[in-house]
Amino acid sequence: MFLGDSLTEGIGRDRVSYVSELAQNLRGKMAPLSTSPIRVGYFRVRKVQPDAFNKYISVNFAGLWEPPAGHDKFDLIVWNLGAEATTTADDIRWLTLLKILNPKLIVVMRGALESIVRPRSLQSGCWPWWVPSTWRDCVSMDPRCYFSGPWWRVTKQRTVDLIKQRLRLRMLADGGAPMHAANRVFENYVTLLDGLKECCANIAVCGLLPVSDKTFPGSSASFRNINQGLRKIAERCGAHFINWEELLGHPLNWQQLLYRDGFHPNMAGAKLIGQKLSDHLFQTVGVQSA
Repeated sequence: MFLGDSLTEGIGRDRVSYVSELAQNLRGKMAPLSTSPIRVGYFRVRKVQPDAFNKYISVNFAGLWEPPAGHDKFDLIVWNLGAEATTTADDIRWLTLLKILNPKLIVVMRGALESIVRPRSLQSGCWPWWVPSTWRDCVSMDPRCYFSGPWWRVTKQRTVDLIKQRLRLRMLADGGAPMHAANRVFENYVTLLDGLKECCANIAVCGLLPVSDKTFPGSSASFRNINQGLRKIAERCGAHFINWEELLGHPLNWQQLLYRDGFHPNMAGAKLIGQKLSDHLFQTVGVQSA
């Protein structure tokens, strides 16, 4: 089970993320005491707004099921419960389902959305008059990950993004702060982990991935502070802590593994993270026992 925000769910139409790449990497590994590769199913599911998703059908969850190729049986199911624009507190809603499913391993990667340094107006609610009302939330002014579509749409996307980034960086130059203070992030983590311990004995807590100071000035220091706290919380709660900088080995081309927003891993980044994490979990935390 993977809990997280857009870094876990993935972005774009296909929602490629380190979790989908981890599932693919596990499919190439050999099952213990077997001569056959592990049969891995991948299930991505998230909560949706019924009216916005389909006005004709009453539905509040949407997802994707990828069974093991050519098999009607499986050894392992990787569940991706990540959802964009959600925070640590949102994962509390999964506890009832997790207790029923009784997973062998739960991996949590939370805190990035809450800990990005953003203009102070987000907290105070006092926005300059020249900021459009539709831009006044936690992610609307963030840089686009990429541009896509016909030339006229790309031109519009580039123009709007350029204006947004100039305004956002101008506001950040006057001071910024994370959406949630570090203590609030830690309190939510403790509450979540206490609940997860009733669902699963094997929990891994991931630190925050490095972020670009060019696109998100000041956020690297915020992330380092959060990671230090998460390590202590994980150890205190009996969870396994995963430090990305240690696991990835400080790749020299890290910025090339991120989309242009300097925050979300691109395809190459997702593949690297998924491969490193699957190897780590397989060898250290005990994925093979699932």
